[in-house]
Amino acid sequence: MDSKCEECVLKFIKKTGEMLKLNNNEKYIDDVKLLSSKIKDYRFSKDFHSVYGEILEKYTGNEDFFSDQKRELNIKVENQFPKIVDTINNSNDPFLEAIRFSIGGNKLDLAQGKELNPDKIDFSDNIMDKYLVETIRKNIKTSNKLLIIGDNCGEIIFDMALVNEIKKINQDVKITYFLRKKPLLNDSTINDLDNFLLSFPVNFKPFELKNDAEVTKLSQYDIIFIKGQANFENYYNIRLDNMFFLLVVKCELIASQLRHNIGDFVIKGNKNEI
Repeated sequence: MDSKCEECVLKFIKKTGEMLKLNNNEKYIDDVKLLSSKIKDYRFSKDFHSVYGEILEKYTGNEDFFSDQKRELNIKVENQFPKIVDTINNSNDPFLEAIRFSIGGNKLDLAQGKELNPDKIDFSDNIMDKYLVETIRKNIKTSNKLLIIGDNCGEIIFDMALVNEIKKINQDVKITYFLRKKPLLNDSTINDLDNFLLSFPVNFKPFELKNDAEVTKLSQYDIIFIKGQANFENYYNIRLDNMFFLLVVKCELIASQLRHNIGDFVIKGNKNEI
């Protein structure tokens, strides 16, 4: 893990301990100190967060300690959904606009340690590879199976607006949406699905990339959308030509790697240089 990632992760741990009133628990503090001392053993921040989540479960008795915040996020964006759809439909390019909303929803990320408010997301014109968007649009027309590897609650609602536009391009394409198997921060899981989400023509499945056998499963899909920075870190070494990363750049490390600025909306394919 990069030193800048380490700094961000440790700030999040401090803030979470304060929020859950655990910072006066000596045993909790000892466990956190031990975990923090091993931070360089973790390649990705999400792996560190997973272990920290086990510590939180130990002291709170709750596996999904952000469940209330996740539900609140989904409801907030669901209430905005008619307006989101109207904005997309009234744009010059509804598919491009739906991608913009899907990427912008990636700002709803507890790992950044900021207050999450979908009302304050700026979806104004941003840097995206519009040529790549055209390539994806053409590929969708001839695709049979499409996969979205999802990220956060709240964000998942914006992704359903993209699902609507994909279906307008190819009504017969079968769409699968991967969710995290176990709760982590505000990442979406099967337990976060509600009647609104289940009303969309999507097959939701729990998934975790752990071995080559799981990588092989990805090859069955004609197009794969991968949402968010953590998933970018996890998947960018898998060189499948049909993979496209959709994310907001949130830190200097990823900005440097992708040659973008913090805050940029990015769509990147594995045929692009990364």
